[in-house]
Amino acid sequence: MPRVKPDHIPTLRLHAASGRAVVKLKSRTHYLGTYGSPECVTAYNELIARWLANGRQLPEERPEATLSVNRILLRYIEHCTKKYASRRRFNRIMSHVKTALRTVREMYGSTAATAFGPRALLAVREAWVKAGLARVTCNQNVTIVKACFRWAVREELLPPTVWHGLSTVEGLRSGESTAPEPKKVKPVPDAHVDAALPFMAPPVQAMVELQRLTGMRAGEVVIMRTCDVDVTGTLWVYKPCEHKTDRHGHERTIYLGQQAQSILRPFLSRELAEYIFRPADAVLAKRAERTANRRTRLSCGNRVGSRKRKTHLKRAPRERYDSESYRRAVWYACDAADRAARNEEHPCETCGKVYLTWRFLARHALVKHGAEVE
Repeated sequence: MPRVKPDHIPTLRLHAASGRAVVKLKSRTHYLGTYGSPECVTAYNELIARWLANGRQLPEERPEATLSVNRILLRYIEHCTKKYASRRRFNRIMSHVKTALRTVREMYGSTAATAFGPRALLAVREAWVKAGLARVTCNQNVTIVKACFRWAVREELLPPTVWHGLSTVEGLRSGESTAPEPKKVKPVPDAHVDAALPFMAPPVQAMVELQRLTGMRAGEVVIMRTCDVDVTGTLWVYKPCEHKTDRHGHERTIYLGQQAQSILRPFLSRELAEYIFRPADAVLAKRAERTANRRTRLSCGNRVGSRKRKTHLKRAPRERYDSESYRRAVWYACDAADRAARNEEHPCETCGKVYLTWRFLARHALVKHGAEVE
């Protein structure tokens, strides 16, 4: 039996016995009038349009009472996968959506979707509060659940009364629930940043310094290219090729002063489309440092061209950092600084620990230094 393609659209055929046009959708036969007439073609186009718009199903083939919450959640996740496919943080967005809908599936998955009302949503929110989620996180999850059922109403999968009922559930306010308040993000002390810098590779160290001076985001510093930086004037101008708010039509402009220029200048490349900060440079710097610190002579082996030394890595370095690899590099440097601080007295912390994450660098610059514009 021939296999049907996923994008196959049933064609209009002639029913020889009656002379009518017929099309078969999901093992159901539809008669559309006299074959070859304009009315027949119009009816066929309308039927196919309704069938495709409803996920290759007709509304009368799946009554609302038979749709469970699991079916609604599954359809909504498929919709979000297509909607956010071009977003830079696609994996993070889908992780938030699936995490919020997981509790709904576990508590009310087999329930009819029309029976999921405000009390059910309040019960789900109470489960999040008991699990120890912060108040802001609970409100964000409630918003995702509301968006799911609003989409179902828009697609005519559910009656509007379901969405209107869920919209009456308000978000948790500060001091009105037992949900803990999220911890406020504070600026990173200069001493913590300076303690971790010596343990970073040169590209990572330069990115951290640029973030501290300019206040740019981590996603903007890792995608810097020579062609994106205007070096014609006294004040350099950096316009990222993509940024957090570019989908809203906003333009992002970052100004680089004298200090930022001195940090960035050694990394500029003649290849304009090449990324400025590359993991390959960090690998070369690490090898050069190991060669300088070696205790055995080169004649004892383990040198370039010998059999003992690996000249080819199993996985070649990528052409640029991303936010996750940049975060890991900073984390490794903080961990190395922490181990070094445990062996000697730390000038800033009595406990001898160093705390630094790339998330705080931009806020640190805005709070303590401000953007560097000369």
